[in-house]
Amino acid sequence: RGKLGISCIDVNETAAKYYGMPMGAYISEVIENGAANKAGLMKGSIITAVDNQVVTSSTALVDLLSYYRVGETVEIKVSIPFSLE
Repeated sequence: RGKLGISCIDVNETAAKYYGMPMGAYISEVIENGAANKAGLMKGSIITAVDNQVVTSSTALVDLLSYYRVGETVEIKVSIPFSLE
């Protein structure tokens, strides 16, 4: 199974409206030397799509990535970094 090397939390509809950010999977941690780190993904970014399939939660992200093998390339759409602190 493919994985990105991140920890993430859900940005649901309520949080999206409150914080003014898109729904998706908020990257709360990027693992050093993981695929996400090597691709330049940053803490605070929100993953909104994988290969043009909408990501609405961290569970949806894991489900989408389960169709890929380790080392396979995917296109990921992310928002600009947001801070929840």
